[in-house]
Amino acid sequence: MLSLALPALVLIGEPGDPVAEALGAPARGLICVHGQPMLQRLVATLRECGCEIVIVGNESLRAAVAAVTEARFEASPPRISEKLQAGCAALGWPRQVMMCAADSPFVTADGLRQLMTSVIERDLELGYPIVPREACEAQFPGGHRTYVKMKDGVFTGGNFLSISGAVVRDQGAWIDRFFDARKSPLALAKLLGWGLVLRFALGGVTVAQTERLFTRRFGLRAAAVVCADAGMGFDVDKVEDLELAERITA
Repeated sequence: MLSLALPALVLIGEPGDPVAEALGAPARGLICVHGQPMLQRLVATLRECGCEIVIVGNESLRAAVAAVTEARFEASPPRISEKLQAGCAALGWPRQVMMCAADSPFVTADGLRQLMTSVIERDLELGYPIVPREACEAQFPGGHRTYVKMKDGVFTGGNFLSISGAVVRDQGAWIDRFFDARKSPLALAKLLGWGLVLRFALGGVTVAQTERLFTRRFGLRAAAVVCADAGMGFDVDKVEDLELAERITA
């Protein structure tokens, strides 16, 4: 029987992160919501899904991570490709792995299962969850997210990504370029192509069309997975996000 659980590679965050320091934590994933580290909450949810877990981060964070979870820790350099390679090597180079941001305290097992099931059944090399705006605003009123208008809805991106072990092993330079470009409109336009970016800006492209364009441009089986679980897209990027997290769980 096909297993519908992917191994999980959890990014704990880097020491010296200004948001973590402002909140008295050594890394973003170790920030506490009502006294419980976000990493601890995420690990519990991943275990509920049956995922094998490896946490990757700077060696200086090993003791702090061990203090809150027994999950395996793998020291890694700072580049995203190097983190993924260290994690995949520790996991035995799986066919697919789910990359998780540790500052995702509210994702549910059902949301993760939806993503993993879609990725495995479609044999995706890249799978990215997107959350409808109405779901985010209903679950996290007062929260602030970056949204993209598509022809078939308005969405925000999730804090998770499925990626094939082969892509991690063979395309590290592309992974770094993509992650470095994601917060720069100019760099992203050069990577994705101005035509696709312009269609995005005008809201004239559907999710399915975007998948086909991305697949054609990069030669990867890629898809967005629409998830109703707004916890997929909630993270702590600023102090106000922690205040919202504690307010809605009070």
